[in-house]
Amino acid sequence: MAHLERYMFYYMDTINEKNFKEAIELAQSIIEECEDESTPIIEGFLSAAKSLQALKMGEFDDVEELWNSYEEAKRFLTPSNRHYAILLETCMILENTKEEIERII
Repeated sequence: MAHLERYMFYYMDTINEKNFKEAIELAQSIIEECEDESTPIIEGFLSAAKSLQALKMGEFDDVEELWNSYEEAKRFLTPSNRHYAILLETCMILENTKEEIERII
């Protein structure tokens, strides 16, 4: 997908703004257009956004399961992926955001 970087920057912005519903919708649309090597990682980003939304809303039942799905998807992130840098940066933003929300709660 030629525009994955653009989508990922937008996704990161929505995460930074704590607009997880929009991040979920964006991840779903990226998956529909995504190339094969990045699809599992983007699916993990979808799970992470859902986990953060649940955490934000105080719906703790699904947080761990969704976050574990994200962690599992990270194993597909390898330096051979041509979008490695932007995907890795997205992972760092997701994890920092989760830590920030957990500190608040």
